[in-house]
Amino acid sequence: MIRRPPRSTLFPYPTLFRSRERMDDVPLVIDNNGAGPTVLNARDFGFDYEAGIDAGITYNRCDCPLSLESRYLWISDWTSTRSATGLTNPSINTNPPASNFGARTFTATYQSQFQSFELNLRHQCSDRISVLAGFRYIDFDERLDLDVDGALNYWMTSNDLYGFQIGGDAVLYDNCCRLRVEAVCRAGVYGNDANTAVRIDVVEVGFVSESAGMDHVAFFGELGLLASYQLSPCWSVRGGYQVNWLEGVLVAGNQLPVTTNGAVVQGFDYSGVLYHGASLLAEARW
Repeated sequence: MIRRPPRSTLFPYPTLFRSRERMDDVPLVIDNNGAGPTVLNARDFGFDYEAGIDAGITYNRCDCPLSLESRYLWISDWTSTRSATGLTNPSINTNPPASNFGARTFTATYQSQFQSFELNLRHQCSDRISVLAGFRYIDFDERLDLDVDGALNYWMTSNDLYGFQIGGDAVLYDNCCRLRVEAVCRAGVYGNDANTAVRIDVVEVGFVSESAGMDHVAFFGELGLLASYQLSPCWSVRGGYQVNWLEGVLVAGNQLPVTTNGAVVQGFDYSGVLYHGASLLAEARW
C-alpha cells in the first residue's frame, strides 16, 4: 500500500549554508604593461559558507498520489576582496589591455548572488519513490569592481533562467519509526537571458560604459542526501548535504578578456558555477 503524503507540508524555519567554488583561472591585472607577473587573478577570490533560505510548501489530497509543490531558494551575497600595491605600470587584462595607469594600487571586490523559484507536480510512485516535473526560474547575478586609486571600473553580469525541470526522491533507509534517509535530484535545461554591463576609466577620456546581452542555453542540476527525524505527528527536523551545478551562465570574472580597453563588449564568455553545503530545516505537516 502506498503511503500518501500529508495534505499540506510547510518548511517554516529553513536554513542552508552554501559555498561557491573558486572561479576559472583568468588574469585580471598584470604588471609592467602586460609583460610582468599576474598580480590579481579571478581564482584569488575565496568564498566562505554563506547562510540562505530554502522554503517550500506542498499540497495534495490524501486519496491522490499527485501533489503540487512550490519552493524558493535564496543564497546570501558572497563577497570577496583582494588588493595589489606597489605596482609598476599595471594593466587591466582587457583585449587590448587597459594600461598607462602608472604606479597604482588596485583593489578588487567580487560579489555573487543566487536565487530560484520552482513549481512542480509530484507523483508518489511507491512508498520509496516519487518523481516530479515542473517550471523553474533562476536568477544569478555577479559584479567585479576594480578600484584604481579611487577610480571604479566594473563588470556586471545578470542571468535570468527560465525552463523545465524533472527530478525525483528515493528513500534509502526508513526504520518505520522516526528516522528516514533519502536521496534527491533535479535537473533542467533553461533559456538564459544573459546580460553584461561594463565601465572602464579610459586614460585622457574618462569613464566609458557599455552594456550588451544575448540569449543562451543553460543547465542547472541539484543532488542531495537528506535525513529527517519525526518529533511528533506534525513536526520533524530535516537536514543533509546538497550540491548545485549551474552551467552556461555569464560569470563576471571571465568577461575582461572579451572586453576592449574602451569598454566595448566583443563577446560573451559562458562558464559554470558549483555550490555545495549543508541544510537544516523544520517541517510541519497537517
